[in-house]
Amino acid sequence: MKKEIIQKLKSLKGQVNNPDLFVLSDEINKNINDIFYFNYTKSESMIDSLSVDIYNNIESKALLTNYFDYYQILDDVGNDTLVDLGAGYCKGTLLSQYIEHSCKCISIEVEPTRVKVAKELALNSNDIICEDLLNKSCVLPSAKAYFIYLPAGALINSIINK
Repeated sequence: MKKEIIQKLKSLKGQVNNPDLFVLSDEINKNINDIFYFNYTKSESMIDSLSVDIYNNIESKALLTNYFDYYQILDDVGNDTLVDLGAGYCKGTLLSQYIEHSCKCISIEVEPTRVKVAKELALNSNDIICEDLLNKSCVLPSAKAYFIYLPAGALINSIINK
């Protein structure tokens, strides 16, 4: 199954003008989520925080970056490190580990339930960190690239100013 997933990811790369790209990458997403036994709705229902910075119970596509997008980012970073800030369910790290990509992905997420779910799915849970990026004592790991997919606000401003 792993080889099949890698082949599908590679086959989609460079197909920006393919009208079926969204449908095909959505299919890969479903396949990989099935491998991890990942259930977004169930996981989000376990979050009890009311903090607006958590973005709980929002549409899954708004919270979860597509695995194909992560694959392309991992390839672009190459044989180096990517740090995913506000990582949600840490899909970059999970994908990198699962397909044994040369790019190491470190995920940082503030919400403990999401971190717990991701660590249970990860091959190496040390690459998943539960940390509040707004905490002044938070030190970002050194990396070639940082992935930030966050709405405008205090969190993104804090990261930019670090």
